[in-house]
Order: sequence, then structure tokens, then C-alpha cells
Amino acid sequence: MSHLSKIKTKMRDGKTLIETLDDFQISYTVNDRSNESRPSISLKNSFTNNYSNAQFIWIDNNYELIADSSTWQEKRFLEHWQHKFYQKYACNMIIREATKEGFKSKLFAEKNQNNGSLKIVLEKWR
Repeated sequence: MSHLSKIKTKMRDGKTLIETLDDFQISYTVNDRSNESRPSISLKNSFTNNYSNAQFIWIDNNYELIADSSTWQEKRFLEHWQHKFYQKYACNMIIREATKEGFKSKLFAEKNQNNGSLKIVLEKWR
């Protein structure tokens, strides 16, 4: 059994990124421009119901969150939210790759721990 205390995550998979946005119930629009290698994803501001100056864009072989400081009320909130988002993205990516290797999705168990970590149990029967 393996234990990882922290994973440095680079978001490279657009489908998993969108799945994670859906998990957080964040409204978004995918901006598919022909001059970019990957589409950018604009986030909808839940307070004004408009698309804000926050988006995930493809930079240096991964998606990065770019946000105008006026979009977020408090920097600490943004950092906390971003940490939780990257954590959930990593969880979704682990589950996606495990499924490709023959693990059954109904056998996954995901639990929020008291310390904010996630526990994923993967099983595979031969």
C-alpha cells in the first residue's frame, strides 16, 4: 500500500480538467481557437453571472489558472480553492488512469480525511 503526502500536479488533460470543474459545479465555456494548441477555458463568476477574467490557459505544456485580482476578493481564498482544485484534478486523473489499467470504477472509494487529504482505494481482481 502506497502513501503520498503531497503530489505536485500539472494539469495536462483537458477532459479531466473539465470533469473537475463539473465536480466543483463551476460554470465555464471552452474557447476553441484554431491558433492555439489547446482550448482555453473561461470560468463563470457566480456572483455576477458573467464570465470573469479567470481562465485556464495552456502554457508550457500544462493548463494554468490565470485570474485578474479584481475577480477574487481575497488571495488566501483563491490559494485555498486552487489547492483543493488541483487535489481533485489529481484524484480524477489517478482514477482515470487506473480505469485504463483494468480497475473497476465501482470499486473506488474516496473519502475526505480530517486533515484535508483524500484517500483513494483501488482494487483489481484477477
